[in-house]
Amino acid sequence: MKMIMSDHKSKNKETHNKMFYNLLQSQRAEKAQLAIFVIIAIILVASVALVFVFFNQDFGFLRQAENPVKDIEHCLENDLEEIVNEISIHGGRYDPEEGYILYEKQRINYLCYTDDYDEKCVSREPVLSGRVKKEIIDQISGKVDACFASLGRRLQDYEEEATELDVEIIPNKLILKINKKIYFTENEQNKNLENFNIGIRSPMFGFISLATEMVNQELSCDCPKTSCNADILRLAMRNREFEIDRFVTGRNEEIYTIEEALSGKRFRFAVRNCIRDV
Repeated sequence: MKMIMSDHKSKNKETHNKMFYNLLQSQRAEKAQLAIFVIIAIILVASVALVFVFFNQDFGFLRQAENPVKDIEHCLENDLEEIVNEISIHGGRYDPEEGYILYEKQRINYLCYTDDYDEKCVSREPVLSGRVKKEIIDQISGKVDACFASLGRRLQDYEEEATELDVEIIPNKLILKINKKIYFTENEQNKNLENFNIGIRSPMFGFISLATEMVNQELSCDCPKTSCNADILRLAMRNREFEIDRFVTGRNEEIYTIEEALSGKRFRFAVRNCIRDV
């Protein structure tokens, strides 16, 4: 009888242990499932946020055009800045295909050039500001079209007229003027906008003024009786916001660098003038 009761107690204890073990395993499984659901939820939220930020900032496909003028400004500012910097470092042209010298692995535009020895150079850019404006318009026009196309996809009943571009270069600032008229519907009202101006801070006005004066000084010498160089020390003294450097190649060609002290932005150009036939 005692043996039977002992076996019965042992079986009850074993059953109780199994029930406790199963309950514990069930709780662990529920916690593991809950953790997986939490991780998946975090991943989904993060993915949606990343997609929203990516498209909202770069392409604007997921947002409405709240302020078309600001949208165009935001769309073009960085591109305009990069284009102006490229034109500056190459001497007035975005990417010279001819009439350049290689310096520090970059094509530097000749602003004054002659093939002959003991002869004055001929100015290749007599109106440097005009060349710079043309280069900016040539490079930015496609981006302007793309920005307005993107804007049009986010405006209701969007229509547009032809685009005319101009560039204004003034002290410490460069303005891209977009003469264009657009039409759209907002809150059931017909609206139109025109004349979009994109302004950036730029030392281009000073670069052009100094480069033009330096070329004029190169042309004012009595070649071949005297050496033909711009007086960069005097120019630097008169224009303290800029630093001016001249590098002379092994062929006596000159590469001038004008650097704005405040920003470190540079304008670099080359001159081949009054070369001695050694």
